[in-house]
Amino acid sequence: MFGIGARVSDPDTGCDTSNYQGRGLPENVLDDSLRCNVNDTVGIIREEDEAPFFGIVGTCPLESLDGYRAEWNFEVTGATFSRVCLDVATWGTFTTDGLESDYFNFTWYTDKTTTFDELPLMSFLGQEGLTQTYTLEGGYNVTLDTPCGLAGTDGTVVLNNEFQTICSGYNLTGNLLTIALHAQSCSKQSILLFRNLRIA
Repeated sequence: MFGIGARVSDPDTGCDTSNYQGRGLPENVLDDSLRCNVNDTVGIIREEDEAPFFGIVGTCPLESLDGYRAEWNFEVTGATFSRVCLDVATWGTFTTDGLESDYFNFTWYTDKTTTFDELPLMSFLGQEGLTQTYTLEGGYNVTLDTPCGLAGTDGTVVLNNEFQTICSGYNLTGNLLTIALHAQSCSKQSILLFRNLRIA
């Protein structure tokens, strides 16, 4: 998965119906542990959460040797802003080296940027030597090695399967702001989801 998704819940059961004829979300994205599948041991999107998100999971074997890319454009003429924020959640053990490493790199540029190079905004990478405990909605805890964290924080910002707000501050000027994501996730259980990408 590399793109936008959302849970579609049955109004009677609350269970996801988005997988009709196999066209729905990867099952590991969904936390069905409360009612729909009490034996579920992996997932992020809870049973009553139907808000859209952008998801990256299982993009290997290498359909693209250079990972995947997406862009978002913001019209910012006359605006004053200094931060880019998003709400992000993860699950899994994240590979940190080799062709099948997991990485999620956000960059930015504007029409006023003095170089054509994209500038780093924030990166999420596996944190070797650390563990993270993920709590499912049904109360089950799963502890895994090498969780995903915000690069450059020395392991102090480690993500889990609850959405948390991450911001990166810059002095941004221009009329058109472009936020780009360059990412790869080589396991069906190395998941990063985000939503509410915004400037402030």
